[in-house]
Amino acid sequence: MSDERELIYSEVCRVTGRAAIMLLDSRQMITKGNIKQLLYSHKEQEIDRFMNEVYEVAIDLMSDN
Repeated sequence: MSDERELIYSEVCRVTGRAAIMLLDSRQMITKGNIKQLLYSHKEQEIDRFMNEVYEVAIDLMSDN
């Protein structure tokens, strides 16, 4: 795995885990849909191009496709 790909994977895990923890803290169900919704919300606030790519990958992984 390339260094960039490993970094993207690591960041996807981090943002997905953060979303799950936020859902737990707010006593919401941890579902793909809820995680995806939080990821969309965080992506909208993100200005960094790399992190936008990370959020896109994470959102795609949470999709039912």
